[in-house]
Amino acid sequence: MLPRTHTLDVALGNRSYPIVISHGLLKQAGEHILQAIRQPRVIIVTDSNGSQHHLQALKASLDSAAV
Repeated sequence: MLPRTHTLDVALGNRSYPIVISHGLLKQAGEHILQAIRQPRVIIVTDSNGSQHHLQALKASLDSAAV
């Protein structure tokens, strides 16, 4: 069974954006980011805790989506 996905909309007029919440979402992050920004590059900003636990998976997801 696939995990449920929740989307929260941050209403800021022309600067509005969605926040997507789901178990295992990091594996799909590249596709979500590519759809949201439609750019071939991103910059990852993290601290040592985030990078230690999630950076490799995020990089792999971005590479897979050609971001």
